[in-house]
Amino acid sequence: MGIVSIVEVNFVGDTTIYSLNAANIREELHESVVHNKPPAGGWAAHGANDAMNIRIAIPYLVEFLHEETGIRVLQLYKGIDLICIWLALIIFFAYLSEQFTSWESALACLYFAAILPLTFALHAYHPYDRASLVAWLLAIWCARARHFWKFSAVALVAVLIKYDAIVLPGLYFLGNATPQTWRKYLSQSFAIGIILLTIFLGLFWLLTGSYVREDYMDQILRNFKMMIGTAIFYPPTLAFGLPVVLAILGYKSSDQFMRASIWFAGMIAVILIVAVNFEEVRCEQMLIPLLAPAALCGLRRILGEPGASQRQPRPANTLQI
Repeated sequence: MGIVSIVEVNFVGDTTIYSLNAANIREELHESVVHNKPPAGGWAAHGANDAMNIRIAIPYLVEFLHEETGIRVLQLYKGIDLICIWLALIIFFAYLSEQFTSWESALACLYFAAILPLTFALHAYHPYDRASLVAWLLAIWCARARHFWKFSAVALVAVLIKYDAIVLPGLYFLGNATPQTWRKYLSQSFAIGIILLTIFLGLFWLLTGSYVREDYMDQILRNFKMMIGTAIFYPPTLAFGLPVVLAILGYKSSDQFMRASIWFAGMIAVILIVAVNFEEVRCEQMLIPLLAPAALCGLRRILGEPGASQRQPRPANTLQI
């Protein structure tokens, strides 16, 4: 896991987002976020027209560490990415290991590591995406384990890192509600959902002028035009094509949470097509842990069930953090 993290950050990253060519714009955008002051030319001119400065947790943490230690801002961002990629791979493996064999979990992690280079492309300053992935992984794990308070705590941190986490209560409800328990999970999901929405709206109110209205129809047309124009070389197709096919194949043999995760991933994909440059795989990293369990069920349909000696003896809904 550590070697993968180092390779991604120090070799892939150094030729893309950490390159000297991107250093000035990264420093400028950092200063703009921590001081809530749009950069010269405005947020949109820097590709930051998506409420960049309400994603406060990582830039504020980096600024604090910079003031306390004197380490350069860009080095701190690089270090955080390194740690978060390492943590994400470990958490992803541990999460899958509760339901699948070690080799199946390792295979999923290997696939995730293989597509990680795509998350370094087509942007210069989005330092919260690795930390956001760690938060999403923990939230998904807590939701599956039905640990409401742990889920709530992680979701609160996640929305401060990147506000797309505001949809997480939907997964908690869809993945766990049954005809007998839907009222309980609806009330829990509604409660944490209101808190996350309040944080989101509060950041907008405190950081005035942070939102730039987009032409969503133009964004949709742009994304579909690029999908059609690049076909199989479209980055999201390369990243998610195989997991989607395997998840569909494994849908029937999946449990409720896995099936809900597939539908939830589809909902997120639709939102992202409307709101972001969909070719930026960094935006869609959370789809991998959502699709992976069902995809591994699909792989079992192809390769067959593992032998008794390979199966994990641990119960499905455990969580230790």
